[in-house]
Amino acid sequence: MYCTSCAAEVPAGARFCPACAAAVASPPEAGPDDRTALAPETPTPASHPSSGHRPPTSTSRLASAPALDGSRFLPGTLIAERYRVVGVLGRGGMGEVYRADDLKLGQPVALKFLPGAVERDPEWLDRFLNEVKIARQVSNPNVCRVYDVGEVDGHHFLSMEYIDGEDLGSLLRRIGRLPEDKAVQLARQLCAGLAAAHDQGVLHRDLKPANVMIDGRGNARLTDFGLAGLAETLADDVGSGTPAFMAPEQLAGREVSVRSDLYALGLVLYELFTGKRAWQASSAAELSKLQQESSPTSPSSLVDGLDPAVERVILRCLETDPARRPRSALEVSAALPGGDPLAAALAAGETPSPEMVAAAGEEGVLKPKAALALAVVAALLALAALALADRNQLPNQLPLALPPEVLEHQARQALERLGADPEDVTDSAWGFDYDYDLRRHLDSEWQGQSEPWQAVRNGRPALLHFWYRQSRRQLMPLRNSPSVVSWGEPPYESSGMASVRLDTAGRLLEYLRVPPQLESSEAAAEGASAAAPGEPDWAELFELAELEMAAFAPAAPTWVPAVYADRRAAWTGSFPGLDGAEARVEAAAYRGEPVYFELLGPWSRASRQVSVQRSARSRANQIVVLSLLVLVLVGSGLVARRNLRAGRGDRRGALRIALTLLALNVGAWALLSHHVPSLTGEIILVVFSLGVPLFVSAVTWLLYIALEPYLRRSKPHWLVSWSRLLGGRHRDPLVGRDVLIGVAVGAGLAFLGEVGYQLSLWLEPAATRPPPVVLEPMHGLGNAVGWMLSSVQGSTFVAMALIFVWFLFRLVLRSDRIAAGAMVALLTFTSSAGASSLSWVGVALAALTALLLVLVAGRFGLLVLITGLVSGTAMANIPISLELAAWWARGSWLCLLAVLLLAAWAFHAALGGRKVLAEP
Repeated sequence: MYCTSCAAEVPAGARFCPACAAAVASPPEAGPDDRTALAPETPTPASHPSSGHRPPTSTSRLASAPALDGSRFLPGTLIAERYRVVGVLGRGGMGEVYRADDLKLGQPVALKFLPGAVERDPEWLDRFLNEVKIARQVSNPNVCRVYDVGEVDGHHFLSMEYIDGEDLGSLLRRIGRLPEDKAVQLARQLCAGLAAAHDQGVLHRDLKPANVMIDGRGNARLTDFGLAGLAETLADDVGSGTPAFMAPEQLAGREVSVRSDLYALGLVLYELFTGKRAWQASSAAELSKLQQESSPTSPSSLVDGLDPAVERVILRCLETDPARRPRSALEVSAALPGGDPLAAALAAGETPSPEMVAAAGEEGVLKPKAALALAVVAALLALAALALADRNQLPNQLPLALPPEVLEHQARQALERLGADPEDVTDSAWGFDYDYDLRRHLDSEWQGQSEPWQAVRNGRPALLHFWYRQSRRQLMPLRNSPSVVSWGEPPYESSGMASVRLDTAGRLLEYLRVPPQLESSEAAAEGASAAAPGEPDWAELFELAELEMAAFAPAAPTWVPAVYADRRAAWTGSFPGLDGAEARVEAAAYRGEPVYFELLGPWSRASRQVSVQRSARSRANQIVVLSLLVLVLVGSGLVARRNLRAGRGDRRGALRIALTLLALNVGAWALLSHHVPSLTGEIILVVFSLGVPLFVSAVTWLLYIALEPYLRRSKPHWLVSWSRLLGGRHRDPLVGRDVLIGVAVGAGLAFLGEVGYQLSLWLEPAATRPPPVVLEPMHGLGNAVGWMLSSVQGSTFVAMALIFVWFLFRLVLRSDRIAAGAMVALLTFTSSAGASSLSWVGVALAALTALLLVLVAGRFGLLVLITGLVSGTAMANIPISLELAAWWARGSWLCLLAVLLLAAWAFHAALGGRKVLAEP
């Protein structure tokens, strides 16, 4: 008795081959191993014809194969009035294989018949028919083609391509290993055939040299899908196959996956390049122990001068942990010497598949010194940006001693002193906001004057406000998305709703309370009979505002409150802390209780009646931005429609991106929104607030469908790391490298912004004002996380939109360089035109930033651009302080910690398992 895998002699009664650990137990009607057939009798295996499904064995077995004597069909037999038998090719536990001539098509074929006992078993018959169904789905020049299934006299047979050649196992036993160049060629062909099967969701599960045919032209053909099955149907059948070529997880009966096939591919490649088996075991148990506790002998120690790339890819395939193996057969092919299937596809004028793009390009592993240098550069740029921000940012120049908890307490006390019932409060909210009227006045009327700005730094007038609102009904801002409560949203329409605005020292700036909608009959009668309502206690308002009432002269009231009042009053005087500026106090009362108070300066505008005036530069910028938005929406829709009709576009990747952005947007909404303890209210908030996230996700889906096929064909290197990340390869070294580069770019963008401000400060110290920062991180840790999620979503959308506009420029201008220049000009204009003030320093900074973004996107692609925008937004726009005790920087430090963790993960992934410091 001989092993059908390696032809070694097997002792009687043994279940496994002592040489290769292949199973020798057969299904019904014992015979050779059911996955490997005997060879026809011929003295030269190298030249004998064989089927693509049953490869021949060594010549030592040909003369001693008694099973061939009992052939079911004699030469010349006509089967199904179409196939004339030429001879038997082989026999095994899973059937007999004959060579025949197809009289209808005039070509040779191979016919495979099941043995009688197996054919009468429904389970084995279903497996045979399943082989046909599965194998027909795979079409590739390196896969043996399966034609059809037929039946004659109650016997089922399979017709398939006839391959005139020799199986790889027989060839290797005869000549040892193959020359390296030929082995690389065959290895790449095996990868192509296996990738074609995996693209259809088919796992081979029994890949071994005996199931690889070398045809008459010297090309490899993958055969025998007798154990193959669709990936989703194999959860309960993981133990089938040849033990000697099983992955550890398959041998242990845990799972079978694409990476199980890649492990078997690694064993085949090991034998192909070295002529030896990777493992030598006498039983399956011993084989499993070897796989778990040791590593195979290095191929380079067996073959002198073996290309290190070959050894590296083989050992990666033979990793015990499936997660450390290559992700696909195309990735194995790309890692072989000279392997670049992407370049080959582009040279042939074909559009590579997303999987081919992900498998293309370099492995991406950075040398420890390079990774460390990149991390140090990113850290230095970030630290320099943070140091300048600590000196220049607006919150660092304002008195912010009181945390929001204290300001909220003071706001509640002020409302209670002004007549609000503290027991009649159902909902409340608070936040920070800028006095944009004061900011505009500083940049226009007081431009170049240092005294007003110094007064702002002292806290009066207040450039940053704290507001607090409370209501006896739920605060449901349906006009904001996400649903964020603000000073004016929801509107003041509920009786008893009260709000105060304080400066950062807790002094009253504005007060508003809605009077009752319905008066009692007694109060109405009293009000009608009284000659005049009682005089309100205006001094209480002045005391809360820390103003000397005696220093203000009565004046005619001119500002109409937003709530009903029956008594109004006004005073004028000098604005405290700001010599030469007039202050105006407006107040109103209802039935003797104050309902309105506001401290006004010469910068205050009647925002409810004054139309917004925009400069010509601002209007031009608005027109350009809106035009770009329409161009992106309409253009992406038209191009996506064309791609979908042509069958192009990575729909799976687009759906993943859209769902990810939707999840980020929903997360941001959940953290930033003002939620109410009401199921109906929450449902209303969800319905009204998810419109924008759904819209952004849908537009992003269109953008990706429109853009990705073009990039995949003309600039696939822009998508390599992005495709790998989209495919779930979070620990891929190239992904880590590009994310680390993106963090460094983001740090560079933040540094450029701070340097530009510093230059403006040196050149025009009196006219330069600190740029405002986002205030969400000052509202708490939850708001900081919500803002970060929103910025990730926004940066991803912006990056894709910019690349799409770049793509349109390229189509129109027909030149990469001119299109890149147009993008730099466009970004420079939109950035500088949207600024509050225009200077040559600002324009130069905008141009430098745009040039950096275009160069980064053109060199590294989409992932680096997105990461750079995300990290740059986080480092440049959040309020930060190097004083760790500053309450207003706690949320910002959480955002920076997220960027730091992202950089640390990217640094670790970019090393690809290498150590930063060499071991002694």
